[in-house]
Amino acid sequence: MSENTVSNRTQIKGNVGQAPVLAQLPSGTLVLNFSLGVNGEEGTRWYEVSVYGNRANYLAGKIERGAFLAVSGTPSTREYKSKSGEDKIALKFRASWVTIIPRKDKGQAAPVEAPPTPAPALREPAESALTDDDLPF
Repeated sequence: MSENTVSNRTQIKGNVGQAPVLAQLPSGTLVLNFSLGVNGEEGTRWYEVSVYGNRANYLAGKIERGAFLAVSGTPSTREYKSKSGEDKIALKFRASWVTIIPRKDKGQAAPVEAPPTPAPALREPAESALTDDDLPF
């Protein structure tokens, strides 16, 4: 079985399929694994997504089955044999960044940006008692 990695960064958006599972590698590094279904013209493509380190620990309590995510990272493939003996290819994704996108249809409001702070009103400069001789340059 081999694994092929693409060297560019990619972003995918989709829904979490299986509930995320947080595990610890023998090295002590935390890893969060979950499946992400991405809808396309040919149907849904499923990715095995892995998030490592502190992000994994943080996201473990935030991501649940059905959540809509934007995931940035590096895609790869893994070849394997199915239970029936067929050669298959799994789509993998090593996430470097994950954004949880709220859904309007779940009763959640869309993210809202804070309104800009109004600029202070401009005043006319007061008559200055400074002369050209008072300037340091």
